[in-house]
Amino acid sequence: MTPVGDSALETLHSTATEIFTGALDACNIGSAFDRRLRFENHMLHRLLPDGSGPESIEVSSYNRILVIAIGKAAGPMLDTLLTRMGRRPNLQGICCSNQLPKSRDSRFRYFEGSHPLPNAESFEGARAALAMLKKAREDTLIFFLISGGGSAIFDLPLDPRITLEDAMAFHQLLLASGAPIAEVN
Repeated sequence: MTPVGDSALETLHSTATEIFTGALDACNIGSAFDRRLRFENHMLHRLLPDGSGPESIEVSSYNRILVIAIGKAAGPMLDTLLTRMGRRPNLQGICCSNQLPKSRDSRFRYFEGSHPLPNAESFEGARAALAMLKKAREDTLIFFLISGGGSAIFDLPLDPRITLEDAMAFHQLLLASGAPIAEVN
């Protein structure tokens, strides 16, 4: 084997650093939003993943805007959306994460669900979101911001006879099954 010189190692290190920082930038919530959503005054431009161009929605034509943010990145996703949208009237929502944000918007209800097992606030957040969605009408624009961990952090069985303890036991069995995460989900 031929020894690698200092210059070659520096080049490899530089290349690896560029790849790593590029990947981090691409994963950044703000970058992800900017690749798919753009707000201009009263217009929302949704950039389609297939590259077919933007689909525009006139946000001002909606009388109400609801946001449901769930998962481990719910707080940062919500902050990013609110920053991009600017101040909008008739906006409210639910944020359910495993960690409550330090600063909170008064138009939102916050729930501290748990991960990897649900807790009482996981159920409460889901109930609150369902109640809010039941009041939505045709003139309501709804944003769903969903990140990893949402299946436990924001959980509510369809059958009301299933208790929180039952749901926790079910999640525990799934986690202990050894199945890949895609199968667990």
